[in-house]
Amino acid sequence: MKTITIFVALLAIICLSHNANAQKFLNGDFENNSSGANFCNFNMSNAAFTSTMSNTVAYGVANQCDIINAANSSCSIGFGSSQSGNWFTALAVGISGDADAFTMELCCPLIAGNTYTMSFWDKGAANEASPNPIVIGVSNANNLQGIPVYTGPVPTIGAWNLRTFTFIAPIAGSFISVEIATSSSPQWTNVDNFQIASTCNAITTNAILGSPFCSCTTINVPFTSTGIFVAGNIYSAQLSDNTGSFAAPVTIGSLASTANSGTITCTIPCNTITGSYRVRVVSTAPANVCTNIPVSIFVNETPTVAVSNMVVCQGVPVAVTPLVSVPAGATVTWTNSNTALFLGLPVYKRVLIF
Repeated sequence: MKTITIFVALLAIICLSHNANAQKFLNGDFENNSSGANFCNFNMSNAAFTSTMSNTVAYGVANQCDIINAANSSCSIGFGSSQSGNWFTALAVGISGDADAFTMELCCPLIAGNTYTMSFWDKGAANEASPNPIVIGVSNANNLQGIPVYTGPVPTIGAWNLRTFTFIAPIAGSFISVEIATSSSPQWTNVDNFQIASTCNAITTNAILGSPFCSCTTINVPFTSTGIFVAGNIYSAQLSDNTGSFAAPVTIGSLASTANSGTITCTIPCNTITGSYRVRVVSTAPANVCTNIPVSIFVNETPTVAVSNMVVCQGVPVAVTPLVSVPAGATVTWTNSNTALFLGLPVYKRVLIF
């Protein structure tokens, strides 16, 4: 009984983890509607379109969207076949230049800053000289134009074309707005089969050469990433505490870049104590990534030494006392810090331990 309970609990966790990244349209192929099989839905008012097409709300000023049944030859004359299933929709630019538009409901809100890939099909109406492109936006209301994230190319008359694009969600919108671009003359564009999926960005911190390091040391942190990072993105290298925790990370270097690889020049803080640490690279645009892989390094605290004031003569030993323990194998070496001479001999002002 305990085994079954644990299995069910684990299964629930797996399902929840999967659904956290899942995304889809509730009626992306327009098949879920209340139109009769033999009914032609041309030049519908926004209210009529909304009441007929599930999970879709028309709001455009042109106020004349179509719902077309490709299986009904009397309805599909001049419109051709659908791309998926039996149904597709058409948007128009009116005589006055006003445009049709509607929103499509998603299964769950987008996560602002996350990357998504979306696709749909468009086709220029056969009786149009120059069909207009489709404009896609992200909206948090079902009756408002969203923040634009994509404008398609000019559709091909009489032929379905797949449009695929990737975007970063500007807001946590629950709706995708679909509009036909405006023009000075009436035009019709058909659309069908909308799909969307979450695309996870990932950042991997690569091996950092030279470990172990002393505090106050400059290091190079190489990384690679996948996904799209947009203008204004800052990659930052972060140092964990000496338990490996990033609960309070310390930023040790940054790089402005949208590339999927790079090297960040960093400095280990001088107050870093001896121990094992982890370094990771994070981003700002987007700030949310699905995978972030750190790398481990070892840091030795840089010892300081105290030398009492004394007269030092050539050939006479001098006692040097470190203020902290010197790592095994370290060597204490006198280093000349300037070229000033006193009684013909160099003046030594500091001691390095390495």
